[in-house]
Amino acid sequence: MAKTNFFEIIPQGTKFDFMRAGKIFIPLSALLVAASLVIIFTKGFNWGIDFAGGLEMRVEFKGAAQNVRIGDMRKTMENLPPDLPLQGVQVTNFVMPGRNVFSIKAKGEENVTRAGGDAALQDLASKVLTFLETKYGKGDVVVVSTDMVGPRVGSSLRKQGLYAIIYAMIGILVYVGFRFNFKYSPGGVIALVHDVIITAGIFSLFSREMNLVIVAALLTIAGYSINDTIVIFDRIREGRAGRYRAIPLHQAVNNSINETLSRTVLTSGVTMLVVIALLFLGGEILFDFALAMTIGIVIGTYSSIFIASPIFVMLEDIFAARRKAKGAAR
Repeated sequence: MAKTNFFEIIPQGTKFDFMRAGKIFIPLSALLVAASLVIIFTKGFNWGIDFAGGLEMRVEFKGAAQNVRIGDMRKTMENLPPDLPLQGVQVTNFVMPGRNVFSIKAKGEENVTRAGGDAALQDLASKVLTFLETKYGKGDVVVVSTDMVGPRVGSSLRKQGLYAIIYAMIGILVYVGFRFNFKYSPGGVIALVHDVIITAGIFSLFSREMNLVIVAALLTIAGYSINDTIVIFDRIREGRAGRYRAIPLHQAVNNSINETLSRTVLTSGVTMLVVIALLFLGGEILFDFALAMTIGIVIGTYSSIFIASPIFVMLEDIFAARRKAKGAAR
């Protein structure tokens, strides 16, 4: 019976055939990516105010309204009058000693904000204050701050967020190429694109808000996933240069993945404990970020093992066949 150490939950000598499994999981992943792209392009995203434009107000309740609770505020903001064309209203409560402060985030209707720009958003902010004063009493509602993102700025931020993801992918492609060999790069980058697209597709499918925080989560997922992939690639390179030089490539890669499997599972498992804690205990503000990270860590761990390495082997087989064909032609 194989000995299991405290920090090694996968027994030594494990011989799981990841390359054979890759022949099943690569087509499955291709279908998931295709489905995610169809959902994204047909349904689109539920853009947050960072990208769609909107306003965020922080209001403090004093006097007779000092004891207003978040449930009351949410019910109030769900019953807005017709002259307040707000969408996707979110209300959160800031815990401050002796103070009762709420954050109100909302998007204006697209035709209103696009036609009126910042002036339309300012008018909406004034109407929100008037509405709250009517409900809770004039003088008992004080605006602490108002931040607005116009439609043009939101569109610009959306492009910048997309560029950030693309530049990150290019940077990772170049890094892996120089760190190992450019033959390793396609597998690593395809795995990253796979992770980001599927995570984004799930957010689109369930209409979760897409904002700058989620873009940050997608970039974090890319970094986390490539970290796992690099550990595996490093073990593959060491094995091919040493003890696995005389055995077939797919067997050398299988052995390398099995050797790093315990480390991969432990690292992902410990990270998941933190992310799940954020998911269930972090409150509404952190929920979407934690949700994206949870999805990304699961998919990223899977793609590091079942996507990146099998693609590397497939490409190596193609290059080897071409070299053999050229040699035979000579």
